[in-house]
Amino acid sequence: MLVDSRRAFANCVNHALASVGVAARPEAELHPYLGPPLHATFARLAGEAVAEAYRSRYLTHGVAETSVIEGWTTRLRRLRSPRLS
Repeated sequence: MLVDSRRAFANCVNHALASVGVAARPEAELHPYLGPPLHATFARLAGEAVAEAYRSRYLTHGVAETSVIEGWTTRLRRLRSPRLS
């Protein structure tokens, strides 16, 4: 894994929940939902119809709220640079 999208995911889920009047959930409580298909996540949290609100926010905010995991940038640079003999 190169990036940490947990914050973006949680913010977008909470935005989607708010769009149908459901209270926000703590970020850590939402982490187990990261990975399964969105329709399954929203079916459990508030109903599948809110997936569109999630997708819409993720398109506009997801990149800004996703971070590269510490240390990966340096590791990738090392892979790109020619090795010294």
